[in-house]
Amino acid sequence: PGAHRDLDGGQLRELSARQRQITAALARQARELAERAGGHLGDDAQREVTETLHAALADEEAGRAWAAGRLSRPLAAPVGFTEEAVAAAPPRRAAKPQAKAKTKAREEARKAERELKAREEEHRAAQDEAERAEERRRQVEREVAELRERLRQAKEEQRAARDRLRRADRALGQARNRANPT
Repeated sequence: PGAHRDLDGGQLRELSARQRQITAALARQARELAERAGGHLGDDAQREVTETLHAALADEEAGRAWAAGRLSRPLAAPVGFTEEAVAAAPPRRAAKPQAKAKTKAREEARKAERELKAREEEHRAAQDEAERAEERRRQVEREVAELRERLRQAKEEQRAARDRLRRADRALGQARNRANPT
């Protein structure tokens, strides 16, 4: 809270644009993951995902809950800054070079940490998807084995029916021969 006071208008605009890019990319990824899992993410659900992502990026506690996967309902996006407010923000005085370097290093570290968390989440999602695919593969293998067994049984029944038919044909022929001895 209050971190926005340390940024000038240009930095706020840049951060706001970056937040929109990240949120849009994560929302697209959520839709793609839902589709790959055989589901569909409707427009209302897509908006809830986007709002939750905005909330997770804007509020540290919401971000921790989101990252831990502890959400039981969508989060409401905070109001945030309007484009006009960002544009009207007064420019900051130039910081000392050492302070700028520290700030930049902290920003880069935070960015790297966010990217790492995003990659970890992508990895977890990919692992989950791989596990679901493996379970589907095992289910298909079970179904194939069951179908093979049913086919084997049907062939056995067909052989038995042919044997009965041959015996019945022989018995019929023998009965005809006995009834009409030549």
